[in-house]
Amino acid sequence: MDKYKGKYIVFGVFLFSIIIYGLFMVPHFSHDSYFIHGNLYEHIIQSSTLGRPLMSILTFIFMKLNYDLISNQVVLTAVSTFIHALAVYILYRTCKDITQNKLLLLVGCYFVVFNLYAVEMYYFSFMLPFTSIAVILLVLAARLCADLSIQNFIVSVLLVSSSLLLYQGWGALYIPLSFLLLFLSTQGKITRQSLFSTFKIVMVYLLASIINLIYMKIIHPLIYERVSARTGESVNIIANIKTIGDSIDDMFVTSFNILPKHLYLLILVSLVIILIILNVRKTISLLVYFGVIISLIVMSLIPHVITSTVWIVPRSIMGLGALPGMLIIMLCISRVDLKFKLERILKLLAVFFIILYSVNINKLASDTLKTNAIDREIALVIHSYIEKYEKETSQVVTKIAVRNDNNPTWCYEGIKCYGDYNTRSLVTFAAPKLINYYTQGNYLLVDYDESMDSGEEKKDWNVFSEEQIKIVGDTAFVTMY
Repeated sequence: MDKYKGKYIVFGVFLFSIIIYGLFMVPHFSHDSYFIHGNLYEHIIQSSTLGRPLMSILTFIFMKLNYDLISNQVVLTAVSTFIHALAVYILYRTCKDITQNKLLLLVGCYFVVFNLYAVEMYYFSFMLPFTSIAVILLVLAARLCADLSIQNFIVSVLLVSSSLLLYQGWGALYIPLSFLLLFLSTQGKITRQSLFSTFKIVMVYLLASIINLIYMKIIHPLIYERVSARTGESVNIIANIKTIGDSIDDMFVTSFNILPKHLYLLILVSLVIILIILNVRKTISLLVYFGVIISLIVMSLIPHVITSTVWIVPRSIMGLGALPGMLIIMLCISRVDLKFKLERILKLLAVFFIILYSVNINKLASDTLKTNAIDREIALVIHSYIEKYEKETSQVVTKIAVRNDNNPTWCYEGIKCYGDYNTRSLVTFAAPKLINYYTQGNYLLVDYDESMDSGEEKKDWNVFSEEQIKIVGDTAFVTMY
């Protein structure tokens, strides 16, 4: 009898994840959260613009039900985590019969779904419910890869299309995961049928991608006038490839500052070396495994080659974050029963990775709360200056203009940050919304009148001071350090 029953696995994974991601259940804000708070319509338009109409539709439903995605983070994060746990179990159940190393296999499945770069979705909490559905749809589609009959082929196209129309970031996982599960279903043999199934897997993703492209290029412009900079007409493939090359250090060495420098690369190299040792006499298996690894890397990066604007951050390359999990699954199936010493080494590596992963995820979450607290403190200081002005002049301030100084501070000292996560929202487009939120104000955003400088250049401040706010008439002009 299987020791790891389904319901216990799901709830075990769920509770384990709550321990790791629990701090993200505390209400928190990203700059996007401030921007759309109280105005989900902006999120609806933006999601559609980026080719995510299903996210737009679900957000619209939430809006009509008066269910705020920002204020209800605790419930939505818990539900999303449970959906992730279900995805882990579905993947585990698909693989469990071909290995005796079931606990290690479960760890691998866990880090495919709850992977290193998917953590950013917990930061953007209002998107998490939708991306959790996207990943479970992909896992369900990948399960059908061994039997892509006409019916299953159509179902797979629908599942993958739905996933992409919710959030494209998980799309990179479908082809490599399907390749791996197909190889498992043939017990490590390459046959004419498996080659034909491989072709059909590629066709599933190609058709789903075409559907997504049709929406972005044809259907969306008929609904909304706004067009995303990422899907514009001008695409410079050479420049995009160079940008990707410049980001290799972030992707594999610094891991976007999520883990200590070099640690992610060290873990990947260690797992690859063990994989080679286990398959040194199995050329075909080794070629397939490296094919899966390469396809995962290519599928994660290829969207950035053909886009108008390259923005490589964890959530845009979540496939790469699944590499450790995929490698662990490959190691579990490389031998029906791992040699004792190698099994111990793998388990030690897994425990080591889990501990470091947990510590750093909690550090990210706690730093998010700290950043929000400091942003709030500065917003209240600005409000106090405005109140003082209103009291002294009897002039009500109704407008606010915000700009940055010559060298804005993007991250508070001691805070773990990169790209979008844990950046100071006060130096982003969300600053006015942030100030309104914490001060309960309703300031109207206006452009900063540069003539307010009286010919002086902007300074470079390191802390917020009174000289950074000037109030004229009914308008407050604020310069952020």
